[in-house]
Amino acid sequence: PCSMSVMLCEENHISLQCILAGRALSEAYASVSRVEGQLDERFNIAFAEGLGYLSPSPLNTGSGLQISTLLCLPSMTEAGQIDRLIKGLSEIGVSLRAILNEKGHNVGSLFYMNYRPQFHQGEASALAFVEGILSTIISEERSVQHTSVSPAAEQRADRIMRAIGTLHHAL
Repeated sequence: PCSMSVMLCEENHISLQCILAGRALSEAYASVSRVEGQLDERFNIAFAEGLGYLSPSPLNTGSGLQISTLLCLPSMTEAGQIDRLIKGLSEIGVSLRAILNEKGHNVGSLFYMNYRPQFHQGEASALAFVEGILSTIISEERSVQHTSVSPAAEQRADRIMRAIGTLHHAL
């Protein structure tokens, strides 16, 4: 099940958000679309043929779709490949930024990826585009994971195995 939120009186008047675990972009989109349909039936929402939903922000006119996901990229982070990935993604209109703690350090190799489709790009096309990017990033992360055995990776594996051993003997 989707964790759905409907925010009213935002900069876009109405903002819908669905959060799901895993790579469930299509499922999240379907959930948001159902709620969007219910809102359209019930309220007179500003809409213009050829433009889509009208918004005070020109960036959000149209569908206002924004596709975001949270990624954990420990191998690429350790291998120093994140800056290259961020640069490459920004060149195709995708934002990737580290999740930072209060000291400005990356937390758990977590990154927030965000894509706002071009005005002329359809929603299905945007979802397929992001799915393709996710497949590439995950494939790259796994490739780096399997090809690099850095001291940091070995230390992380050792800490994990020690934690598992501790848990098994704690009972």
